[in-house]
Amino acid sequence: MGGSSKVMDGSNIKALVNDPHTFAQYVDDKFHTLDKTHNGKLSREELVPVALAIGNALGLPPKGSSPESDHIYDEVLGEFLQGKGESITKDEFTLILRDMLLGVADGLERDPVVLCTLSGSELETYANSNNFEVDAVGVFTQMEKGSDGKIPSSAIKKALEKVAVGQGMPPASDEKIAKDLLEPALQSAGVHNHGNLGQEEFLAAYRQSLLSVASLMKEKPVTVAHTEKCFDGLSITTFLKDESVLRQTLNETWISLGPFKAADGTLEKSNLRVGLDLLAPFAGLPPVGAVDEMDRVVDESFKLVDAEKGGFVNKDEFSKWSDVNPDDCLKL
Repeated sequence: MGGSSKVMDGSNIKALVNDPHTFAQYVDDKFHTLDKTHNGKLSREELVPVALAIGNALGLPPKGSSPESDHIYDEVLGEFLQGKGESITKDEFTLILRDMLLGVADGLERDPVVLCTLSGSELETYANSNNFEVDAVGVFTQMEKGSDGKIPSSAIKKALEKVAVGQGMPPASDEKIAKDLLEPALQSAGVHNHGNLGQEEFLAAYRQSLLSVASLMKEKPVTVAHTEKCFDGLSITTFLKDESVLRQTLNETWISLGPFKAADGTLEKSNLRVGLDLLAPFAGLPPVGAVDEMDRVVDESFKLVDAEKGGFVNKDEFSKWSDVNPDDCLKL
C-alpha cells in the first residue's frame, strides 16, 4: 500500500496491562487528568472522556450523531459505575479499566485492525489502471439513470464510496473525509460543472476525481483504520447451528438488555441494534460502526425484519429476530 501501515493486534495493550509498574503509572496519569475536582473519585461526568475514547477506538461515530451509538457510550459509562452510585474510586477505576483494556485487546487479537497512511500514490496508480476502467463501468451500470441513460455529475461523490482502502482510497462515507478531502477534490476537478454524464463522460470525470483526491493526499497524507478480515457469513452460520450455545447467548444478551427494556419487560425495536452489538463477538462480527460495509449489511438486515417500524418485542420475538438468515443479508 502506498505509505506506511501498522497492525493493531492487541499485543501492545496486553504488554501495558501486564506490566504492573507501567500500568500503575498509566492509571495514575489518567486518573489525575480526569479528576477535575481533585476529590479522589471520578463522577459520571468526569468519566465521559473515557467513554468517548473507547467509542472512538471501536470506530463508533461521535456521541450525539445517532441513538444507537449513544446507547453504547452509555453502556460503557454504566460498566465503569456498575451500580456504585455516581462516582468510583481510583482502585475501582483501575480494575474496570484493566478488564476493559484486556477485552479490547482480545477483540484486536481475533480481528486485527490495520492503520494505514495513504499518501495518494496507490490511488493514482489505480486511477490510471485497466482495473479502474472495468470497475468504473460496473459502477456506472449499477447507478440509477435518467430517461437519456445518463447520471447527474453529483453522483460522482457517491461513486467514490465504491473505491476501497486497499486501492488507496480513504472511506468516502466518513463525514470528516468527505468534508476535508472529497469536497475540495471534487471542486478542484470541476466535477459539479459537468451536468449529466454518459458512460464515457462518467469514466473521465470519475478518474479525474480520484486523481484530484490522490493529489491532495500527496500534500497531506491520510491515516485510516480498517480490518482485513473477510465477513462472509460463515461465522454467523456456525453460531446459529450450535443450538445450545445460541440459546444460552441469546438468553444472556436478553438479560444484559435489562436497562433498555420497558416497564413490562419488552424491548423497543429501536434498541435491537444494541442487542446486535452485544451478540456481535459471538457471531464473529465487528462492533457497530467499525466497518462501513458491514454497517450497510446490518441496515439491510433490519429492513428484512421490519426492525425500523417501531414497536416492542418480547424475549421470544427477540430470539426469532436474531435468527434472521445471514446469507440473505450478505447477498444484498
